[in-house]
This record gives sequence, structure tokens and C-alpha cells, in this order.
Amino acid sequence: SVRASYGEAAHPIVLSALVGPKGDAYKPDEAPDREGARRFHAPQIMELAAGELDCLEGKTLPSLDEALGMSDVFSETGQPYTLSFVLRPDGTILDGTPFGEVIDRIDNGVARAPEFYLVNCVHASVYQAAYQVIRRSHPEQASRLIGLEANTSALSPEELDALEDVAEESPEKFGREVSGLRASTGARYLGGCCGSGTEHIEALARAAAVPLTVA
Repeated sequence: SVRASYGEAAHPIVLSALVGPKGDAYKPDEAPDREGARRFHAPQIMELAAGELDCLEGKTLPSLDEALGMSDVFSETGQPYTLSFVLRPDGTILDGTPFGEVIDRIDNGVARAPEFYLVNCVHASVYQAAYQVIRRSHPEQASRLIGLEANTSALSPEELDALEDVAEESPEKFGREVSGLRASTGARYLGGCCGSGTEHIEALARAAAVPLTVA
């Protein structure tokens, strides 16, 4: 019914169900271990998988162990799934694990690997810096990372947590910087996260509609 409500001109529409972390997405010390994550996330994931969906998403993940447990359950559903993490500029996720190692451990440690990996809840500049580190240290794994759902602030997770109001930048700046990741990192999945609204996404769509110049 959601697909039908947009009409034929809007196709294809992909329906995905999102599963977040058990604790605060910015606090990896609140994340469960692998088995704890399996037990906690299984009821919700199995219920979502029973619906008419195209895929499942693990989003804003702060720790490797929780991602492994979540992936164990995703694998059991038979549905395609993706995983998205919060990164620091040094290319590590919030529990300190290098992202290239995260990808390698999950791809080779679960029954069925994710379709691809994403980053969310960080600024485009953070993604840009982190991607360069990952590409140098784990080039094979870097190819599994396809894009970003970006914040409109470059503040760290700790700084964002301390704010009383949402920090944001102009839609034009957001659209330009996020779209620029296509050329600088090969990103092909782009979107918005904290601080972004309709105007930010419209600006991103306009910027991304400009063809890349191939030298």
C-alpha cells in the first residue's frame, strides 16, 4: 500500500525496516555482547521480517559485538540486510575497532553477510577522513562501504550528546559536501541523518543530479 500510494511514476520504491542498537548509539559501553544482542534483537527482527519488505537495516551501530549478534539474526531471516555504523575520523567505530576489521569480521563470521555497509550519524567531513584511512589500511573491505546518511554538524558524538538543540548547516552546504563524496570516495548511497530536513534532502538531490566529470 505504501508503494501504491506514490503511483507508478515513483517506482522503484524499496521498503526497508530499521533496527537500532539496544543502548545509546553514541555509547558503545551500553552495547550487549554478541549473544546478548541475538537474544535482544531477535523478536523485533523476526517480526519485521514477516512483513512485506525488501530488506532489513541495522542502523547507527556503535560496537562490533552487537553488530555480529544482530547479523546472526538477520542471517536467519533469509532477507537481504545492511549494516550502518557511526565512525570517527580515524576510521574506527565507537568501540575503537577499525572499520576495515569490522567488515572483515562480519563478512567472514556470520552465516550470511550484509549486502553492503553504510555509515550514518556523522558529518560528510568525518566520512571523508575515515574513508581515506579505511582505503589505505583495508582496501578490499573499503569496497564494501558504499555511502553515508550524513549529519549536518561536524561535532563529535560526545559534543552532539551535550547539546540542547540540534546543530545544523545550510541546506546548500550540506548538499554540496555530501554530493562531493561521489567523486572523493566513490559513494553511491547518499542521504541525511541528524539535523537534515526536507530542504537539505532537496539540496542534496539537486547537487547529486549534476553528472560527475570524468578526467
